[in-house]
Amino acid sequence: LLNIVLTEAKSSKVQRGIAGFEFVREKAVEVGDDVLTGICYYHIAKEHFKNQDFEASLTSSNQALDSLSAERSTPYFYETLVHRGQTFLKLGKVQEAQIDLQAAKATKHNHIQ
Repeated sequence: LLNIVLTEAKSSKVQRGIAGFEFVREKAVEVGDDVLTGICYYHIAKEHFKNQDFEASLTSSNQALDSLSAERSTPYFYETLVHRGQTFLKLGKVQEAQIDLQAAKATKHNHIQ
């Protein structure tokens, strides 16, 4: 289901992508899947960022990190840190961005470093 939404989000308008990720997120919450919930929030944050809604992107990034905090080994946790760092930069919050981008360097996932 998530793959279908990801494919659709790439080929459609931002709001449609957000709605799809929200649908999957709701299902993930229903079954108690925190990792999938966090992944959905991460993709929602990216969609908001593409739409230049940086405050909403920041909110969704924070929700993603909260959901993924128990699974810091997943690459999505570190990808979300990088994304939130980029969002902080867009909001002019350089110090916060530096903290996130430095923390993301701790990952063992080479594609993120």
